[in-house]
Amino acid sequence: MLCAGAAGTEVVKLVTGRGTPARAGRGIYFDLLRNRVLNLKATPSLRGSLRGRFLRWAAFRRMPAIRRMHESEMLDRSTSNRETTAVTATLST
Repeated sequence: MLCAGAAGTEVVKLVTGRGTPARAGRGIYFDLLRNRVLNLKATPSLRGSLRGRFLRWAAFRRMPAIRRMHESEMLDRSTSNRETTAVTATLST
């Protein structure tokens, strides 16, 4: 019920134009056991950071199956992106 109330408050803010709506990438965590409220913020992506590259390298080195799975997923993504681009180019002409 607490989450529904918070979500409803955000909807009312957007509809009425009053107050400051919560920004994307931020949130509030209610820890009822410890009676604390924590403001959350989005963590930076590990995709392009040095830390992310190191973690990928370490994981791929220790677990080759993860590397194969990652490479096949990236190949599937690039194939689907090419197909989408080709369909969009065909439709636009």
